[in-house]
Amino acid sequence: MELRPEQINSDISVKHLNELHHFLFGNLYEWAGQYRVVDLYKSERVLLGLSVEYAKHNEIEERLGTFLDKANQFD
Repeated sequence: MELRPEQINSDISVKHLNELHHFLFGNLYEWAGQYRVVDLYKSERVLLGLSVEYAKHNEIEERLGTFLDKANQFD
C-alpha cells in the first residue's frame, strides 16, 4: 500500500484511523488495525496502585467514533 498526501482525509473516521494504524504498524504486529479483545487494568504507582480508566474492549469503536465526531467539528 502506498500512502499519498491526497489520500489523507481532513475528517478522520474510525475506519480511516484503523487503516492508518494498520499501515503504520502492520509490519510489526499481526493485530495492527484491529481492536483489542480484552479489558485493560494497569496498576499505576502515581495513582497509588489504581489504574486509569480504559474503555472496555467492546466499547472502543463506539467511544472512538464519539470522540472523532467531536474532534472533526474543529477547524
